[in-house]
Amino acid sequence: MIKYDIKLYIILNELIIIQKIVPKLSLFFLIAIGFLIPLDTKLISWAIGFFAIFQLIDGAVNKTFYLNHKTITFTGLAFFAIHLISVLYSTNMERAWFDIEVKLSLLIFPILFLFKNEYLIKNKNYVMLAFVIGTLIASLLMINRAFLIYPFFGPEVFYYKLYSWVHPSYIAMYFILSILFIIKYLISYKRNIWKLVFGSAIMIFQILNIYLFQSKAGIFSMLIVAIYLLYIAIVRLKSIFTKLSLGVLTVTIFFIVFGGNERMNEMVNSVEVVKETGQSSDTSVGLRLSIWEIAAKQIPNNWLLGVGAGDIKPTLIKQYIKENLTIAYQYNVNVHNQYLETLLGQGLVGFSLLLLFLYFGFKTAIKSKEWLITSFLITIALGMLPESMLNIQAGTTFIGFFYYFFLTFSKDGLSLNPYEKEQ
Repeated sequence: MIKYDIKLYIILNELIIIQKIVPKLSLFFLIAIGFLIPLDTKLISWAIGFFAIFQLIDGAVNKTFYLNHKTITFTGLAFFAIHLISVLYSTNMERAWFDIEVKLSLLIFPILFLFKNEYLIKNKNYVMLAFVIGTLIASLLMINRAFLIYPFFGPEVFYYKLYSWVHPSYIAMYFILSILFIIKYLISYKRNIWKLVFGSAIMIFQILNIYLFQSKAGIFSMLIVAIYLLYIAIVRLKSIFTKLSLGVLTVTIFFIVFGGNERMNEMVNSVEVVKETGQSSDTSVGLRLSIWEIAAKQIPNNWLLGVGAGDIKPTLIKQYIKENLTIAYQYNVNVHNQYLETLLGQGLVGFSLLLLFLYFGFKTAIKSKEWLITSFLITIALGMLPESMLNIQAGTTFIGFFYYFFLTFSKDGLSLNPYEKEQ
């Protein structure tokens, strides 16, 4: 009997240790995911894998399963499901399964964030901090690389695709969110002057990087988010200093966008060329217009369920050849618009689910007055206009991770809203 009691005691003791350790390990890998997203490394797959393992163990041991935001969760899972179903009627199965592999984050994260781990909720700010540090390290590494290859390419190494190691539109989204986290930190509590100066310096450095990326989508999204934040500050905040600071930030970004930004000027000139000549494929913006027109013409042929996950590119390429769109054919260009991409691939069903995915996110954020979540959603919704953001893992991991991270940790008084804490 004594031996049995001793064994039972050891088992219970080990169970208690596991109950305490597992949430900490889960947090560690959650922080690792936030840190690794801007660094574009394959290590992130390992971090997601280990996070999944410890979340599931924690769910079993500590009984943390909690069906949070049912509508949002099921909409997100349905959006992934329609892509999976579209594999069945795709003729190019290899492409179709690769598309599913890329979009796995849209399946994994809504499931993993169904576990209401109080330890993660309590320490969620470390994930945001890790993400900011990740973007900062990424920018330093890009600057270092630029100096190393400067003798071979000249000043162009500090500009656009030569400077950014991820597609400029994607990494610009990362840096916009990093700036939002810094703003949250600066206005959440009273800070001493040195913390304010240091935080502001990092934010200015991040804005400079977004300028160097020269992503039209990124710069335009940054401007819209800045205008939105200024509006929120004027309406909700009493602090004159905060209002003036966000006002200066908005005006600065406005001049970055319209006062000497080469890519934005190129876009305006491209639009003028299209208006004057009627030819669109000879310019950067015009090429996109031609691709969108081609995609739009193919949508009515398969309007309900689309052509399937594997047949989007083949369908476009056939039309590129037919329309003599040489550049698009040579570079195997995608639709460059996530809304049209989804309409073409998964039809009206997939398109409706994508809109609902964004709508329910906005609805939840606005209802709970979560400016941070709203700003994030504005960024990705605008980013999907000129880019097929869910076509590569740089987009799906970022969007899937933070979408469910925000909406999970903002419920039941777990607000991320710094305005409630401003002193």
